[in-house]
Amino acid sequence: MHSASAGALVAAIDRAGGAAEPQADDASPELAHAAAGALRLLHRLPVDERIAFSLRYLEEMELREIAEACDTSLATIKRRLVRAQDRIQRLAARDATLSAWLQGGDG
Repeated sequence: MHSASAGALVAAIDRAGGAAEPQADDASPELAHAAAGALRLLHRLPVDERIAFSLRYLEEMELREIAEACDTSLATIKRRLVRAQDRIQRLAARDATLSAWLQGGDG
């Protein structure tokens, strides 16, 4: 998955009210569904990948900051992000709404 695809999923979460509460009152049903689906995908990732992905794309941390926070090397963080992105893309491709977000960036 390219960072634009990760950005599309993160945008779905953000526009629907944030990671903690994806059911904002003003969110469309499609957007709320995409956000909920994106959160389900995040929870299916192995913990190390989920942490790296969340810190990078939800918290917008720099790679070096993530490596320091996780007490690991920059190379390890990069590998975790690639694996997380690949896994998310494979899983999202099976969901019609998320697939549309990944392809076009909107629902």
